Amino acid sequence: MKKITIIVVTFIFFTSSNAQDANKFRVGLDLGIVPAKKGFGLAFILEPKYNVRENMNIGLRLGSTAIIKNTNTSSNPISGSLEGIGSYTGTFDYYFPNGDNFVPYIGGGVGYNQIVNVVLTDIGNQDNVNKIPNSNVIGGLVRGGFELGKFRLGLEYNFLPKTAAYTIAGSKLSNVSNSFLALNLGFYIGGGKWK
Repeated sequence: MKKITIIVVTFIFFTSSNAQDANKFRVGLDLGIVPAKKGFGLAFILEPKYNVRENMNIGLRLGSTAIIKNTNTSSNPISGSLEGIGSYTGTFDYYFPNGDNFVPYIGGGVGYNQIVNVVLTDIGNQDNVNKIPNSNVIGGLVRGGFELGKFRLGLEYNFLPKTAAYTIAGSKLSNVSNSFLALNLGFYIGGGKWK
């Protein structure tokens, strides 16, 4: 019983001693780097949030990601592809204040994603360019990192189902993986200060 009491008191201390202001809004702006197989990508994220408690907030993550990568299939070698992802994700973050401006956090979310995969081979041989359909899928993310003052550094993994890749002319090819890891750096405004 004594151990449980110590754990509960420690948890309360770390979750309430230093915090942002509850019931305030904040807006985060992040730029992410996405490593990919023989390629790379960039992510741009805008995320308005509401501090439901001093160490918790909920938000709406509006993201746009572009990834250039090399992919090969057994029936059709692909020299490269471009993937575009637009996401609208509800998020939750939990903070671990520790007495100064360095505040670790963990979080996650679930939301709606629009994905387009375009194959970039034989572009000169395409007769015309048709509209390439996008795939609408539900996906999730987990993330963690830290805030230092008003700046934020985090690592996030986006779980997305496989979707079809298309040629420039709009012909469907095999399904490709869309899940990705991103390293995000950004800042936020509003919401009070860690104190």
